[in-house]
Amino acid sequence: EGVQPENLVKELEGVKLRIRTSFIVDNTSYLARTGRVSQGLNAVSNAFMLHPVLRLKDGMMKVGNIMIGTRDSAWEKYISGVLDKSSNADRKLLILECSGLSISEKELIVEKVKKISHFEDIIIHNVSPTISINCGPHTFGLIYMTK
Repeated sequence: EGVQPENLVKELEGVKLRIRTSFIVDNTSYLARTGRVSQGLNAVSNAFMLHPVLRLKDGMMKVGNIMIGTRDSAWEKYISGVLDKSSNADRKLLILECSGLSISEKELIVEKVKKISHFEDIIIHNVSPTISINCGPHTFGLIYMTK
């Protein structure tokens, strides 16, 4: 008989509600080029080493937080902020979505993740061209499901 399409859609909608997605952006220059932030905000953001954290929800990208400091310290704060708050995370899988990161940067991020939280599997994946164009290099995101 198989699964009825309406049941499958209902199940997928439930799964969609459990997915948590966020990205930390290295700087706002690419966001300014695409008109997502003003040039003035871009100048202030870069001058004060602000790193926006973008959250994806209901198909919309919004600033969920801002990390301050060097790239390395901002990455550390972002990872611990996402994973410390995710006590309800399903620890089976974490997806690391990357834009313009070197192999050593990807390894560093995975190392930082493992210090904070254990996931059975971590998949490293390059983001879509759309996210790369909007967010620029040295952007990455952590995606996981809640229980």
